[in-house]
Amino acid sequence: MSAADLHCSDGPVSSMPGSLHELPAGTPCDRHPNRPAVKRMQGETDSFGAEYLCLCQPCVDKIRAHELAMRTVEQYCEWHRGMGVDVRPHRDFEEGAAGRLYDVCGKCRRKELDRLDEELVNDRAWDDWPD
Repeated sequence: MSAADLHCSDGPVSSMPGSLHELPAGTPCDRHPNRPAVKRMQGETDSFGAEYLCLCQPCVDKIRAHELAMRTVEQYCEWHRGMGVDVRPHRDFEEGAAGRLYDVCGKCRRKELDRLDEELVNDRAWDDWPD
């Protein structure tokens, strides 16, 4: 893996921002060049690909703590076009595994899962019909 490959994907990815990826031993932290990086963290992601940061453990921990704290802050949800909490990047599964990311609140993600569960139950009901 070349140095350029460490910071940018080669095309679309199905993983989400914040996901952690392996990296070659000896890679320095992007924020603290004197420290070894332990993981590549996926950052900006769109339908063309993703950017990554090579981070030491204190940097990973700091970013994770910030992400957790932001879950309690009201932010704009693109699905219901209003403010909500626990807003995170989310894909509409109908747009594919590498489709656009939306900022979606926890309530909207829960509604989507409930709707999909209901569809599965209704689809299974047809399996019981005689041929």
